[in-house]
Amino acid sequence: KVDEIAATVPEDIKKSGKLIVGVNVPYTPNEFKDPSGKIVGFDVDLMNAIASTLGLTAEYREADFAKIIPAIQGGTFNVGMSSFTDTK
Repeated sequence: KVDEIAATVPEDIKKSGKLIVGVNVPYTPNEFKDPSGKIVGFDVDLMNAIASTLGLTAEYREADFAKIIPAIQGGTFNVGMSSFTDTK
């Protein structure tokens, strides 16, 4: 945890202790399921490090790719992770 960075986390997220991550998982090696069904990959490693820096634990929730950004906008997820690329 980096206190100076963790201090910027919105209070409702801080109280929950969780960073809710919307993810679509068929993108090996970025994000995928291991044989036990756990979501893994280098995006997961990165998001876990970000959550830790914020003093939070990442909680991954699967979603259809097209629904991730609207779910962030609607408050269901705090962040999205799914091999997003800028097409502009």
